Amino acid sequence: MFKLSRPRRTALLLRGVRYASGQQPKVVIGLRKEDPTRIWERRTPLTPDAVKYLVKEKNVAVVVEQCARRVCSSAQYRDAGAIIVDSLNSPGVPRAHIVMGIKEPPMETLTDSALDCVVGPTGETVPRTYLMFSHTTKAQPYNMPLLAKFLQQGRDDPITRPRLIDYELITDQENGKRTVAFGFFAGIAGALEALGSMAQSHLERGIASPFLYTPRPHGTPSLSIIRKHLEEKRGTPQELGPVIFGVTGNGQVSKGMLHMLEELPVKWIGVKDLPKLLNPAAGPHSLRQIYLYHVKPEDYLVRQDGKPYSRPDYYENPGEYESHFADRYLTLMLNGVGWSPGFPRLMFENVADVSCDVQGGLEFLPRATTLSEPSLTIQPSPDLPPVRIMAVDILPASLPADASIHFTNVLLPYLEALIEQYTGEEASDPKRLQALNRATISDGTLVPRWSWLGDEVVKVVGGDVGRKIREVMTTKEQETESASMATSKPASSLNGMKRKKVLLLGSGMVAKPTVDTLAARKDDIELIIASNSLAEAEKLASLHPNVSAKLVQFEDRDEVDRLVGESDLVISLLPATMHVGVAELCLKHQKHLVTASYISPDMAALHQRAVERDVLLLNEIGLDPGIDHCSAVSLIERIQKEKKEVLSFTSFCGGLPAPDVGTDVPLRYKFSWSPRGVLSAAGNEAVFKVKGKEVRVPGDELLQSVIPNLPITKEFDLEGIPNRNSLPYAETYDLSASGSLRTIMRGTLRYPGFCQLLDALRRRGFLETREKVTIPNWSSFLELAMSFRATEEKLTEKDEKVLTDALKWFNLLPSSHSTSMPPLPTGPVTPIDAFAVLLSHKLAYAPGERDMVVLHHEILARIKDGEAAAVELEEEKYTSSLIAYGDKDSSAMAKTVGLPVAIAALAVLDGKVGSGVRGVAGPTTKGSGIWKPVLLGLEELGIGMVEKVTKVQSKGERTVESVVAERWTL
Repeated sequence: MFKLSRPRRTALLLRGVRYASGQQPKVVIGLRKEDPTRIWERRTPLTPDAVKYLVKEKNVAVVVEQCARRVCSSAQYRDAGAIIVDSLNSPGVPRAHIVMGIKEPPMETLTDSALDCVVGPTGETVPRTYLMFSHTTKAQPYNMPLLAKFLQQGRDDPITRPRLIDYELITDQENGKRTVAFGFFAGIAGALEALGSMAQSHLERGIASPFLYTPRPHGTPSLSIIRKHLEEKRGTPQELGPVIFGVTGNGQVSKGMLHMLEELPVKWIGVKDLPKLLNPAAGPHSLRQIYLYHVKPEDYLVRQDGKPYSRPDYYENPGEYESHFADRYLTLMLNGVGWSPGFPRLMFENVADVSCDVQGGLEFLPRATTLSEPSLTIQPSPDLPPVRIMAVDILPASLPADASIHFTNVLLPYLEALIEQYTGEEASDPKRLQALNRATISDGTLVPRWSWLGDEVVKVVGGDVGRKIREVMTTKEQETESASMATSKPASSLNGMKRKKVLLLGSGMVAKPTVDTLAARKDDIELIIASNSLAEAEKLASLHPNVSAKLVQFEDRDEVDRLVGESDLVISLLPATMHVGVAELCLKHQKHLVTASYISPDMAALHQRAVERDVLLLNEIGLDPGIDHCSAVSLIERIQKEKKEVLSFTSFCGGLPAPDVGTDVPLRYKFSWSPRGVLSAAGNEAVFKVKGKEVRVPGDELLQSVIPNLPITKEFDLEGIPNRNSLPYAETYDLSASGSLRTIMRGTLRYPGFCQLLDALRRRGFLETREKVTIPNWSSFLELAMSFRATEEKLTEKDEKVLTDALKWFNLLPSSHSTSMPPLPTGPVTPIDAFAVLLSHKLAYAPGERDMVVLHHEILARIKDGEAAAVELEEEKYTSSLIAYGDKDSSAMAKTVGLPVAIAALAVLDGKVGSGVRGVAGPTTKGSGIWKPVLLGLEELGIGMVEKVTKVQSKGERTVESVVAERWTL
């Protein structure tokens, strides 16, 4: 029952309408029109037949807003006994106790008059009740102002605030299933839209099929016409192969899809039938049949430990299961399965996501589509083929008449229970009333279950409105309820402190340390992880109350633009080629940017614009580049303060498996991310200076320029190769002015044998980057790659043996023992890309295996001439070293890239980088001082550089410089 406030009487101006027993109606229902911007929304929650029943049998008045788009006409409602008005809020119109619509109303219609309390059946003031699909329960930012309207109305007297009931929350108490929904009709319409989307996809491939003539559901007046049209379709093109449709789910959506598809000439099959159907040797398939496969969870969900699928176990431990859906061939997959975070996802090339679970089971679905443009094509990953998706979020709206009749019938019992609540009658069905209570979001204030939404409302609306809402939300009673009943975490606090919002673009292997470090600042940092893999982002965010995840396709520039504009600082962990586009948006919105990548020419070109916009575009703040720069600048500054001159600077860095990992695998290497970068780097030209002589190594000779037995550590052997152009770093590190610098080289570290094998693979064509091949099977890859071999020269006997052993291990030779192989790349690819796919599968880290990062600077220096007697002009060797290992939480590479990024971002937010430092910068930019907080922060986290100084005992002492010089016989 409602709590009633002071009596207030008014007259209901109802004339010309007959009611039961000639009595004046006790309750008024208002049927509002839908948002005019939703051009396809023609459904109604209350049909004329239901209106007639309520008016004549329940003594209820129904007031209907005029709408020419609605599937039921105003004349039909008038004939049923309703009052037709232009607006429910117009003067003289009976004030509705219950206001109904399908979707949320436009904000401009939620005026004080629309939300204010009304006179109840007994003459006392009561709050109104609004029923709708409100789209607020997931804290959708665009609807937080709508929720605020319900919380601020009658702000001095919460009892008079309107009640908000969401249809989506009306459920059966025993099984928790929704009871008021359009699911069956979403399935029917979804099946038809799916057929049309699939047909267009095939047409783009040059194949016309009969499904091009599938009618759009909204263009037909009834289902019977659709069924007749489908029955006339016979025969599919041979080029499509067997046409196999797969339907997931067991709910009303799936039932609707199957109901519609059964109108085709279908033959039911099971998962065991697929191999035979796809085997040409088994005979031709029928062109006059559609093979229909109702996919069960046990058909594609596999427990990682090999145990059989169990429904109770799956729902209790979803993270223990993997989806092998992509292993099943389907012409079209129709998804009717809902999804929750932590559960496996699905993948296919032609998809109808009728459940329309954005960022859900199909993790790459960035947004819903519309009836005007029902399909979109996206590429979830560069390694995967494009996916065409139909994901219309209002599919039932395309069958407005049938859907409205169904919806009204299932809603009516709950509406009657609500009417009884207003009249004070004893509930004829208490379960219906309880269901309405469970479906209530706000009733004066947010109900305990949804109290956490108050934080989101305050964050969005702010100002005096937010302050007053906060006052209500932070009463002692509400705090107690929130603590025990809240179902999710807030994104920002209500304590009045404004959090700084950081946008992290990307959620790959280096992101976790970045997230954990930023999230540790719970009181003043709010972090949004935007990623094209929602599963990764949600996993990173799950342990932190101030971190949220968002699925973003980075080709959607408008969405990235919006996120950048809402942030205080942006971190980009995206591929380096995407940084400039992000930087452009940061300049547009005057937001600082932090990346771990090298400053590219295109990024450098933004410097002056960034200075003019007072924006810092901070790059090169990972490991290499990043920690290497910071530690080098720190050491060089120390040496120069000692009035010494640098004679030789060498710096080597590498990410490797820990010494006890991968000792028996080719390349003595493992990958925790795409191998493409490692393979590409093997073809870069290198330039450096050794003992005063400039050396240039062409890219095709780099792997033959290996420097063996580098004196870096006694714990394990290492070899190195030069890394790009080292000469500009003489100026970067302020080493060129004195003219004393005789050696400068930056290089990459690997275990012995890496370069020998990779060079043999290069000479056999595996690293070809220009020409493309189509690989029918992995056994043919070797021959295809060798057609691009770099040289006809024969390998040495030793190189040939190393290569043959590796090819056997990779299962690329006919004599190889059969082992697991990755899925073949789709379509033409370069050999280097195909090889990267193979390596990422074969040389992936196994659970429990650690990686390692090694960074080593060696500087040879001496007292400057004129600062000491000649006897003191002996050389000293300064070293600065780091050896870091991965652990169960993060890899060493993730720590050494992700932590500097986070520390630098916090330094920028906290004002530790001077306001005079703007434009495109790195840790070596004069005046930035960024290297100091980065090194200090890393040391506090247990990742500190170890520095040593020793005298060079003789010219024959083995140093990194001397080993490099020996390699080039200088």
